[in-house]
Amino acid sequence: MESTSKSVVSRVAEGNLEVLQIYKLLQFVREKNKRQINKMVAVGVSDLINLTEPKQGFSALYQASLARDEDLVQFLLSLRAHPDIQDKKGRTPLMLAAQLGYFNIVYLLITNHANVNLTDEEGKGVLFYCISPAKEHALCLQMALSFSANVNNVSNSGKPLFVFACENAKDCEDLCINILEKGADPNAVDQVTQCSALMEASKAGAVKLVRAILQKEGNPDLLDQEGQCAAHFAAEGGFLEVLQVLSAYSADLGISSVKSNTPLHFAAAGGFNECCRFLAQRAAL
Repeated sequence: MESTSKSVVSRVAEGNLEVLQIYKLLQFVREKNKRQINKMVAVGVSDLINLTEPKQGFSALYQASLARDEDLVQFLLSLRAHPDIQDKKGRTPLMLAAQLGYFNIVYLLITNHANVNLTDEEGKGVLFYCISPAKEHALCLQMALSFSANVNNVSNSGKPLFVFACENAKDCEDLCINILEKGADPNAVDQVTQCSALMEASKAGAVKLVRAILQKEGNPDLLDQEGQCAAHFAAEGGFLEVLQVLSAYSADLGISSVKSNTPLHFAAAGGFNECCRFLAQRAAL
């Protein structure tokens, strides 16, 4: 699998002439004035097409991608606009398009060799930007995955992509499963909280995802920094089916947390009687 890359190809405009010209070029991009864009690129400062303005780091291609103008993006690419120009926060046009669900722009950029494994200043690759319940974002994700985007990307704060996706499992369950099937570590853990992808899936009551993680040999007995396992979160939410699936994969349903709470304690506190009965039966076996 291709590793995540942090290389930056951007160059910020410097000096009055470059700054004036990049702002003028961005104006023509907003106006969709191809004739003036072509003229400026031909007679302007060297590699004007790939300069970024000094405030936010926007480039011509970034501006066109933001406008979701497929024809203009293609035109700029034909003028040798580099698809991997990053803004001041390290975001590429591809990341921006994915975040906005602009799947047509994502496709155009990827097929013009945009690097799907660049990361922003927070260490997040394009897949982080695809995590959303909208079908447009699912299409963006599929495209990035088909070009081998890194499913085991970990942000600078220590959060794996798969854990981040599972935090949104209530609305993005199928998307999480797609990431898992493409090779995400089923035992991915947030390096700060020690919360695993399986814990997040259990917390969301995402039965299908929980089963998929366990089928990929996810460990149901991993503990977070509070000594809680996936069963604690399932019990706390009253998710009986999740508890049943965890039990089927030999999860220890009697683990005590740092505060000496078992999943049964959590189920009782929430008034989830069916979960209480199930956990009590398992404890008696």
